[in-house]
Amino acid sequence: MEAKVKYNYFKGTAAADWNDKKFTDFNLDECLKSSGVDLERYEKVGFRLNTYTTKSFDLSVILLDKSIADRKYLIEMHLKDVKIDDLFDIFKRFEVVLFDANKDYSDIEINKIYDGSIDNLI
Repeated sequence: MEAKVKYNYFKGTAAADWNDKKFTDFNLDECLKSSGVDLERYEKVGFRLNTYTTKSFDLSVILLDKSIADRKYLIEMHLKDVKIDDLFDIFKRFEVVLFDANKDYSDIEINKIYDGSIDNLI
């Protein structure tokens, strides 16, 4: 599975860590249960996050149906009424790296990081 948008000017990778805080305002498991998801049958295996020019977003959880033994069967469930702050309750850290889709920089590490001004950039 690969992320796609209309023109795909940029492509890249994403990485995230679960937020392991015990008390958060948003509980993903409770959200799924209240939507009728049987957490014994379905396992959370991924997410899809879409943003739009209207400054809105959609968040979906990708679930593996463990009841189908002969093949991997994934479903995508859109989460309703999720606010941007809920993302901070789901993920402790979230990073997206994008590059020009027509060039491959995936095997090159960044050599230097500047915070703010690049006046002294060599």
